[in-house]
Amino acid sequence: MTLISQFTRIYLAALSLPAAIARRLQAARQERGSVTTEQAIITAAVVVLALGAVAVVSALVMNKVNSIDLNNTPPPSVPGP
Repeated sequence: MTLISQFTRIYLAALSLPAAIARRLQAARQERGSVTTEQAIITAAVVVLALGAVAVVSALVMNKVNSIDLNNTPPPSVPGP
């Protein structure tokens, strides 16, 4: 292999390097965006489930509170001496 052909190969490799780097960066950006979108969807689903659980628990507690009859309760007993 002559010196000129070696320089030609190096020159062509150097010219294709930025394009290869750009392709890899583009692929990495698309992948990261996909992961971020998946994480956002999963986080939103967990938040919705948590809010649903809070709503159910608060409804049960409020039903229990509203079922307490405060008018017909006997007076508290005082312990004797």
